[in-house]
Amino acid sequence: RANGGPKDDFQREALKILTDRSRQPPLPKQLEYHRFVTIEGRPSLKYARGQLMKESCVKCHNAHQQSPKKNWKENELVGVLLITRPLDRDVERTQAGLQSAFVVMGSAVLSLTGFAIIAAMRSRSRST
Repeated sequence: RANGGPKDDFQREALKILTDRSRQPPLPKQLEYHRFVTIEGRPSLKYARGQLMKESCVKCHNAHQQSPKKNWKENELVGVLLITRPLDRDVERTQAGLQSAFVVMGSAVLSLTGFAIIAAMRSRSRST
């Protein structure tokens, strides 16, 4: 393909890693690779998922007139799905959720401490 192939460092690295993994038995259920990066100041996830040639596809692809090659092999890496997802909103939601959880936990600890102090004071006043 004229415009095919990796276009940046992540794509080159993902292609190499996924190709290497596809050649090492046993094959994982999914060929995947990811990296957390910063893009334009935003935390992001780059994800790559390999597509392997299945046995049922090999015969047709090797026999098809318009196939780019005629020697496809089973479990050969034939494509990679690439996804880039900004994570800043996810980070904000997680931080807000954690902040709420800490407020609830702190309130619970303070309440329990207060009840324990009151119970201890009542216990002392009854014993005297």
